[in-house]
This record gives sequence, structure tokens and C-alpha cells, in this order.
Amino acid sequence: MLSLLVAAGCETTSPESPEPVAAQDAGDQSVTVDRGESADALADLQPINDGMEAGLSKSEIYRGTGVLARRSAAAVADVNVLSGGDVTLNFANADIREVVDAVLGRTLGVNYIIGPKVQGQVTARTSKPIPREAVIPALENILAFNGAALVRDQGIYKVVTLQEAATGFASPIVAPTGRELARGFGLNVIPLKFASARAMADLLKPFVAAGRVLRVDPSRNLLIFAGPGPEASDLMEMINLFDVDWMRGMSFALLPVQVADAKDLVADLETVFLQGGDSPLAGVVRFVPIERLNAVLVVTSQAAYLDDVEKWVDRLDRGAEGTGRRIFVYHVQNARAADLA
Repeated sequence: MLSLLVAAGCETTSPESPEPVAAQDAGDQSVTVDRGESADALADLQPINDGMEAGLSKSEIYRGTGVLARRSAAAVADVNVLSGGDVTLNFANADIREVVDAVLGRTLGVNYIIGPKVQGQVTARTSKPIPREAVIPALENILAFNGAALVRDQGIYKVVTLQEAATGFASPIVAPTGRELARGFGLNVIPLKFASARAMADLLKPFVAAGRVLRVDPSRNLLIFAGPGPEASDLMEMINLFDVDWMRGMSFALLPVQVADAKDLVADLETVFLQGGDSPLAGVVRFVPIERLNAVLVVTSQAAYLDDVEKWVDRLDRGAEGTGRRIFVYHVQNARAADLA
């Protein structure tokens, strides 16, 4: 770095022979200032900057936005009815009460009541217009996400919590139809024709959301479901899939055993058809020994397996000469069979 030293003394010299004062740094640059130069000349000298930034000459202020947390978007509660009668829904951070009013009050023009415990924010949008009759089921789905339900009672829609709807606000419907399922939250009594109600309930319980009720009446073989209409409709579709004539769909065969023992033959057949462990055929074909008839009962949901089982019974129904269980019949001609026995 180059340093500049200006020295001034009290003594004066004559103008003819000025005595210079030299200022040097450790380098090879120097600046010489005559003692006789004026103060203006000294004032014109500027400091030499060898790579250092210039000093701060004025205040520098950098202002931030002042936003330290994300603000919520503006609430939107818009329902648009198109010329053909279809409806579009657009809700963004809207209060659930505003959503109910937009759908039931302004769009459908029906009477409604909202319970004091119903609270929540709704964000939902239909990408395509939906039919007018699908608006109520759509509103039910929106309410269900916020722990609320829509109940129709004597022409008035009531918006209450799921717990309130399940404990007295919903009137029961026996064997509900599609139109009745679309009315809102309901208590649906579903009788079964073929399947067991208890077994059907075990199958459906993993698909029943919290806040809904699924009960079994085994003596009458029926299910009781309390929940929103769209969920009840989905449940009815699953029940219709499995509530079929099981006996009519199954295939049976009764195969007599001539030489071997029926119980021993069943053990061999279960090994052949991989009925143990996690085999793909486990449970598909069942074998039951009928010892009274010395026969094998075959039960399967696939009729094609009966032919295979019959072939294997013929192959396995054998034994060593003179051994094994056999049946002989002698028709008595003269005496009584009981006395002869």
C-alpha cells in the first residue's frame, strides 16, 4: 500500500531554493510536495486506493416486505348455474356456512338449518359441470370431510355433526333405493338374501369411515348403516356384489372309494391340490370324507376342477392285493339275511 506523508515545519525558506520533503513507502512510488505550495494545492491531493473499496459516503437503506408468514388466500364461495341446468362449484377457504348457503339457499332454493356445532373451512372445485341432481351428493361429500352431515326432515335440510346425525336426526329407510339414498344422511336398514349379515359386516367394516355406524342383526339377517347418502350407495353396491346364491354358484361331486379308505384318500388329494399353506389353490377346492359311504365329497367354486379330482381319485384308489378295505355283497336266496348274518 502506498502511504503519503506531508511534513510541514515552522521554518521558511526562500522561494529561490525550496527545500523539498519527500514521502515514500516501502515501494518504489513517491510523491514530493514542496513546502512552498499553497493550501489549495494540498487540498487537491486525493488518497491513493490500491484495491480497497471506497468508504460509505451516505446512508444505504434496504427495506423488506414485512411478511414473515404466508397469508391465507382470499375466501371464495361461488356456485354457477349454466344454461343447461348443470352446476359448477368453486370454493376456496370458504366458511362451511357460506358453502351451505351458496348451494342450498342461493342455488337450490330450499329451506335449511345449520347446527351451532358445525364449523370448518372448505376448499373444493368441480373441473367439469355436474348435473343438478348431483349437487346434493357433492355437498354431502364436502360436509363429510368436515365432520358434518346433511339430513332431510319434513322438507327441511338440517346440517348437523355426524355424531348428531347418527344418534337421532335420521329416520330409518328399509331396503333403500337410489332416490332415497340421494336424500342425505340416513339410517339404512339393508336386508340380505343369501349371504350372512355377520360375515358381510366383517367384509365391509374396513371400508366404513369414522363417524358412521354399521350394525348387524343376525336373527333377521340384515345390516343397519347410518351415514351419508353417497357412502350408503357405495356400500349397497358392494353388498350386491357379494349377496348372491352361494350354493347355486358352487359345484359338488360325491366320488365313491372302492379300495382305499376315504379319510386317507382325502389327505392324499389335499396334497395333490396344494390345500395347505399359502398356495394359490388353498380353499378353492375342499375335500370332505364321508366315512359312512366310504366316499369323498368335493366342493369347489370352479366346476372344471371336478374332472381333475375324479381322475386323481381313480389313480389313488388302489392298494396291495388282498389288503385294504373292500365291500362284498351276497344276495341270500333261501334263509333270512339277519339270521344268516
